[in-house]
Amino acid sequence: MHAHKILALVGRTNVGKSTLFNALTRKRRRAIVADEEGVTRDFLQEPLKSVKGWVAVDTPGWDEREPFFMAGRERYMTFLAQADCVCVVFDGKIGLTENDYGLLEKLRSCNIPFIVCVNKMDRSGQCPHPDVQRASTPYTHFLLSGLHDIGLGVFCAFLKQHNIDYQEESATSGAHVVFVGRPNVGKSTLFNALIGENLTLVSDTPG
Repeated sequence: MHAHKILALVGRTNVGKSTLFNALTRKRRRAIVADEEGVTRDFLQEPLKSVKGWVAVDTPGWDEREPFFMAGRERYMTFLAQADCVCVVFDGKIGLTENDYGLLEKLRSCNIPFIVCVNKMDRSGQCPHPDVQRASTPYTHFLLSGLHDIGLGVFCAFLKQHNIDYQEESATSGAHVVFVGRPNVGKSTLFNALIGENLTLVSDTPG
């Protein structure tokens, strides 16, 4: 019996993955949301509020021009291959970029199945950009707005249909450990060593 299923939210920078993550987990300040690109550097996970047995994971933005991201891309793909559901998030208001197409090509070449969430559909009946519509149509896809909680009920109902038996962990079954310190003292290296996998990004460059 599995403890939970993993929902991986992936996409280029600034498509609204972190906003969607916060909406699905009902923790509005769990993931940092900003207009600046590249704020999310590591993998952040939290149980879905309304779908027991699932954990949402916010991921770094797919950016093939960014050295930090490219240095950890294989780790990224390994994680996606192990996820139970990979959800590609598009910005429905604007056309697809090179990074959107690059992510789709990589998922296909690695034979990783995925669904699509077209985000930033902030008004009822709003149509996505034609590029996004064409790219989404062949796949199971949802039109929603993480900012305004539009379409999340339909998306969560889909996840419930693919639910599993799960074991709810006791709140007293373990302790939470937080690593704090200035940049480049080795917090991420220590974290990776303790969990036994390279989940967080390690670099000589601060931040």
